[in-house]
Amino acid sequence: MDRRGPRAVHATTRVLLRLYFRHVSPLGPGKVQVLELIRDSGSISEAARTMGMSYRSAWLLVDSMNALFREPVVSTTLGGRGGGSATLTDFGADVIRRYRSMERATRRAIAKDLSALERSVRARAQETLTSVFVCFVSARPSAPSWCGPFGLSTMT
Repeated sequence: MDRRGPRAVHATTRVLLRLYFRHVSPLGPGKVQVLELIRDSGSISEAARTMGMSYRSAWLLVDSMNALFREPVVSTTLGGRGGGSATLTDFGADVIRRYRSMERATRRAIAKDLSALERSVRARAQETLTSVFVCFVSARPSAPSWCGPFGLSTMT
C-alpha cells in the first residue's frame, strides 16, 4: 500500500469525545464550540449564527451546561436598546481548556490502533470513512468509565 494511504484516510477520520456526566446531558464538541464562540464574540446569537443553528438551540445548550455544573459556564445580561450580552466565565474557560486537553489525550491514546485500522480500510471506502471514538466518563467515582469505538461507518 502507498505510504500516503493511511494519512489520506486519517484526514477524514473523526475522533469525537463526549462526556456523559448525566445520561441526558453529554458534554461534547458542539457544546464546547458554542462556549468558544461565545468567548470570542460575547454573544449567544453570534455563536448560533456561526454554527448555523437557531438562537434558541444555542441558548438551550448554554442553559444545559449551566445546569450541569455547580458554577455557570456563561453569564448573560438581558437585552435592552443595545441588546444583551454573554460572557464566558472563568469556569467556562476551564471547561474548554480541560475538554480540549482530554481530546488531545484521547487522540494520542488511540493513534496507534486507529492508524492500524485505517491501513485496513478498503480503497473504495477510504474516501468516506468516518470512525467515532467515544469515552464515557461517569461523574461518580465508583462508576466505571469506558472508552471505545461508538460506531464505524463507510459509505459506498
